[in-house]
Amino acid sequence: MKKQKNNKGPLIFIAIFVAVIVIALLIKFYFIPTKTYHSKTLKISIDVPNDYSIEEGTVSILLKKKNNTGEILLFKIGTNSDNLEGYLLDIVNYNHLRLTNKENIKINNLQVIKVDINGKRNYLFYTKYRVYSLEASSKDLNSDLDRIARSFRYEP
Repeated sequence: MKKQKNNKGPLIFIAIFVAVIVIALLIKFYFIPTKTYHSKTLKISIDVPNDYSIEEGTVSILLKKKNNTGEILLFKIGTNSDNLEGYLLDIVNYNHLRLTNKENIKINNLQVIKVDINGKRNYLFYTKYRVYSLEASSKDLNSDLDRIARSFRYEP
């Protein structure tokens, strides 16, 4: 009776090769290089994907996707409300807005409400009688919007 050799070497090599390719593809499609943008005027910083141009105004930052597929707008609003819930209640009642998917979260120690307002995803950040609103022009940009929102930092 002859013993058969256990020749698993080529199978292990193929498995490692396939794993490396899968990891490379995941990195290519899910890792999006960003640049950190600091606004001294708005006292914030955000990480912006490299395929966006940045235009800063007096109370806003417009992020335009370079292939003209949409934009993300961040703007600062003064408020008399001493919390984010009060601000949201005021604007909903005054403007007759429809809210869905409301979620209270914290991002970098700030009170944040993630909510769909009239069908558009919004992030509302509250700090010292100021609200920063972040919204995208289309649902196709929601993953970029989420990524930018998670990077939001208030820099007094």
